[in-house]
Amino acid sequence: MNGFEIIWTLIVVSYIALIIGMLLGIGKLKTFQPSKEANIYTKFSIIIPFRNEVQNLHDLLSSLLQSDYPLDAFEMLLVNDESTDVYLKIIETFQYQNPNLNLHLLENNRKSPSPKKDAIDTAIKVSRHDWIISSDADCIFSKDSLRILNQFIQEKDPYFVAGMVQMKANHSILQQFQKWDWMSLTGFTMSGFGWQKPLICSGANLSYRKDIFIEMGGYTGNDHLASGDDVFLLQKMTQAYPDKVHYLYQPDQMVFTKPLPTWRAVYEQHKRWMAKTGQIKNKYLIWIGLIVFSMNATWVFLGMFAIIWHSYLPHFLLLSGVKWIVDLLFLTYMAQKMQSKVNLQSLVISPIIYPIFSVLVTFSGLIFGFKWKDRRFKN
Repeated sequence: MNGFEIIWTLIVVSYIALIIGMLLGIGKLKTFQPSKEANIYTKFSIIIPFRNEVQNLHDLLSSLLQSDYPLDAFEMLLVNDESTDVYLKIIETFQYQNPNLNLHLLENNRKSPSPKKDAIDTAIKVSRHDWIISSDADCIFSKDSLRILNQFIQEKDPYFVAGMVQMKANHSILQQFQKWDWMSLTGFTMSGFGWQKPLICSGANLSYRKDIFIEMGGYTGNDHLASGDDVFLLQKMTQAYPDKVHYLYQPDQMVFTKPLPTWRAVYEQHKRWMAKTGQIKNKYLIWIGLIVFSMNATWVFLGMFAIIWHSYLPHFLLLSGVKWIVDLLFLTYMAQKMQSKVNLQSLVISPIIYPIFSVLVTFSGLIFGFKWKDRRFKN
């Protein structure tokens, strides 16, 4: 066995060990089953930053209006970030038709390179309630989301709660790719919490106590980064109050997000996520990222070698077989945990597309920055 074979064998073994560890971590999470109906209603301030989301605002507002939770127990703070569409007409019409919904429209007070962090800060300063829920304008809340979250808070007394997020997708390759990609990130999230080493979470379903957010200085220290409103807040909370940071594993509490319309948009989204990589200090997250990237890069470059030099073809086929089996095992397990239907065609194709996509995103994201919501951001 030569040096090249030893290196890629070590990468494959590390990747298999990582996936097994993630599966075991996910298995450690217990489904939250409320013991009884709560007779206390936590009051929530739901913060939704938005920019040019006219096609999504009505669905978001309608989902909260239909929530199985008292309307006077939550307020909605919509923070406009320089939208150029007809958002005002949508919101005013919804307010007129549903006067009992406690809905407020705010203008983002920009003070940093991160529009979303500024928007959340803007809303928190005028929020009336002790618990903050942050989400995105392209999300839909389940009917039971607030009710289950309230029961979880009453039983667990947390300071910070990360919730489940799933992507609604049709049968197109583009949307199915996003669905499985999102599901793998959710599995990564669940595994970290299962091992009591929280690594990442999604800002689309995030809840925390306002006083603790203020006590820790909010986003101070990472407000110069355009992304990371979820991960860096999780890191702060975990360092300060490790026993008060929880994951709410209950599919009925899940928030649903919508897929992006083009491959270009997905590409820029992933570059935006990549932009915060250099500021991450968690050693576990760094090592996991290196293992996953090394596996994807090895698959891509070994495939290129196999095309040029046929002697590498057996190695490539072996690596492909092992990787696909491991990935399919992980994704099908996650589909079961998230109560999601499996599209077999996309389940086979997505793991082929992802390594190439991942390598391109990593290099271009770290070097060139990204474009998001018609704005260009540098790293």
